[in-house]
Amino acid sequence: MTGKKRQTATLLAGLLLAGFLGGLGFGAQKKTLENGLTVILERDASSATTILEILIKGGMKAEPTVKRGLAFLTTRLSVEIPDSGKAQDLIRLATQFSFISQGDSSFIQIGCLSTNLEPSLKVISAIFLEPLFSGIRIDAIKKYMGHQARIEEDDSVQVGHLTALRSFFAASGYEGSFYGDKASLEAIKNRDVSDFYKSLFVGSNIIMSFASDLPEETLLSLVSRYFARLPPGNPIVPNPASASEPKEKSVRLKRDTKQTFVSAVYRLPAISRRNFALASVFENVLGKGQGSRLWPLRAEKKLAYNVNCRVTQMQEHGLIEAYLETDAAKENMARDSLRAVMGGLFERGVTEEELLFAKTAAKANFLRDTETKSKRVSTLAFFEASGLGFDFSDALFSEIDALGLGEVNAYMKEILAPEKALEVVIGPKPGM
Repeated sequence: MTGKKRQTATLLAGLLLAGFLGGLGFGAQKKTLENGLTVILERDASSATTILEILIKGGMKAEPTVKRGLAFLTTRLSVEIPDSGKAQDLIRLATQFSFISQGDSSFIQIGCLSTNLEPSLKVISAIFLEPLFSGIRIDAIKKYMGHQARIEEDDSVQVGHLTALRSFFAASGYEGSFYGDKASLEAIKNRDVSDFYKSLFVGSNIIMSFASDLPEETLLSLVSRYFARLPPGNPIVPNPASASEPKEKSVRLKRDTKQTFVSAVYRLPAISRRNFALASVFENVLGKGQGSRLWPLRAEKKLAYNVNCRVTQMQEHGLIEAYLETDAAKENMARDSLRAVMGGLFERGVTEEELLFAKTAAKANFLRDTETKSKRVSTLAFFEASGLGFDFSDALFSEIDALGLGEVNAYMKEILAPEKALEVVIGPKPGM
């Protein structure tokens, strides 16, 4: 199948998917409790399960740079099970947890059978409202974070991403790993955790996002019953995140691997509804599968076994990373080819046909990415916390459709100016 036929087939598949599902909005609603706690409720009867995401605003931007990891550490401790009795209760209820921190927020995701939601919330809320910040618990999670940070160092894609964040956003709150490093973790004391919790874990600074087969009234009643004691507090107002063009335009990290990672990275503007739609289309033009600009590097030139594009949206800034992983022997050719792709897009932009394809692909990918309850609660909470509004999930497609060719090409040309680019290379020395 030729590249043109592949693009047409992918476009048709995307049109069918977007046409079939495009009219199905999330249908969520938002409520606010008296203590300022925001609750987003989405009814989904596809399974008898409930997913809850607790978003705490502030994230890495709210922690001192020298104490990187404080946001994740406090978030994890806020629901750390304090005794064997509660542990046995949650195991019996098959309640699952996951945690993450980012530049602007930290997240706790909780999943369980809907029949087990109330007993799960009863246990979790008791921990969350009065967490135990003992030295033993803090040290144990610090060890876990150090281990996870070492695992990150073995993933070239993640190392490339963290390198880009450090290059563009040094000392801003957006740079580095949310696990911190040895020095920053050692700098965090028990009092830091307690103060961070008291400041950020308040009703006006928290969003709870539900996807469940249970009625909205039932969910709201449970939140009111178990979380109304959260103090109202005040929403966190972190210091502005600074950004600058990287001092070094090419960064090389030596790794004793048979493969080489190469990326071209550019900074994106602050998040807004329009900028989110533009970035989504840009991402699909550049590197999200067949029909994208990066795909021929893999399918035709055989230069890479992995090509992709990654957009990171933050409130004040963002990044777009076009990257590939190739055999070390093909490094120079891969770097030249990637530069040629970025240069061609900067100089000539896209055609009307290519834009239509990218718009359809952006919609289809959004639908796929938010298919599960766990992904939807994250999306709704992120949109609300970022200022886009939880209802942006139902307005995104209209925003994408409204983008014109001139606007998209001007947006990409501004971002892709060669002097603004950062190249990251991770792998063995050339010739090895």
